[in-house]
Amino acid sequence: MLKTHADLRREQGLEIPTKGKDSEYIVHEEAIDRERDERVFAPINVPKQISQSLPFKSKQKVKTLNDKIAQDSRRKTNLLEALALPTKRPFKKLFMNEQEKKIHSMVQRLAHLGKVYEKEKQEKRVKHVEGIKKREAKIQEKRDGHTKEQKKIRYRKQQGKASKSANLE
Repeated sequence: MLKTHADLRREQGLEIPTKGKDSEYIVHEEAIDRERDERVFAPINVPKQISQSLPFKSKQKVKTLNDKIAQDSRRKTNLLEALALPTKRPFKKLFMNEQEKKIHSMVQRLAHLGKVYEKEKQEKRVKHVEGIKKREAKIQEKRDGHTKEQKKIRYRKQQGKASKSANLE
């Protein structure tokens, strides 16, 4: 009778082989749990009809749009928070150490790159729209020429019929 791998391992006293450190189960420690970012959930959107039927206590309250702290909390990725800067706005400081200067220059470069990419995207979009307009203009010219010819033919036929009917009378 054939024995399974588990039976052979039990007889010889061998443990189950692991493929490495990553395949082993990690016991959750406070240090590991602290490293994880808190999950940000999207706010619950309640349909208007349902919210109208709710009592006042359960209705959604009006949110202020210009509240900077609320805006930052609503954003899923806040660059300045992700960098773990000592202050919220490092570029407002008069005296900066070397690390703050590097961070400040990096943030400035990222902002500049974003503006450059946006400008290129806008130019590309404008060129694309111009190309579409040119193509549409050509097509419209062909249509106009064709309809003009059709009108001429139609009027000639009508004039011919009118002259024939006048000649018959």
